[in-house]
Amino acid sequence: MGAPESSVDCDPEVKAATKTVFYLVNNKKPNNYIYGEVTTGYLDFIVYNLPADKTGCPGRWLFQQMWAHFMLELTAITAIVGNWSGASTNLIKVNNLTSNNAMTLENAATQTNTGQYATTDVGYTHVTVIYPSPNTPFSVATRGTQGKYTQVVVHFTR
Repeated sequence: MGAPESSVDCDPEVKAATKTVFYLVNNKKPNNYIYGEVTTGYLDFIVYNLPADKTGCPGRWLFQQMWAHFMLELTAITAIVGNWSGASTNLIKVNNLTSNNAMTLENAATQTNTGQYATTDVGYTHVTVIYPSPNTPFSVATRGTQGKYTQVVVHFTR
């Protein structure tokens, strides 16, 4: 696997690749990697490329490498999980897009990096927002309000 032609300082190395795990690092930039894991059909992954200075292996390319691996392994993926909190670029974008009720959370989620990978790249276009359950108050779920979310959890499905 070679680096994408347009990239600067992208030296990819796959560290783990099984039917349910994919981990690729950039040897030239320590905070540039993707880690993905599939559990009961749910793909949960994280992409890092810090500092965000236009160098390293691009996030979309990293996602495409992971996706291609899982497809070769015939890994069943029923949903792509977005779980964003803290300084996540996806959460920042969602808050900007939903501020003043300008856009629904579902639509905003599709405009994030993860949302673009899921919807545009692999056709997982249906978005479900995961809200807290009254029966499990500390569950991993969306917290906050339009423009002021502290955590967003969504599932992209076909």
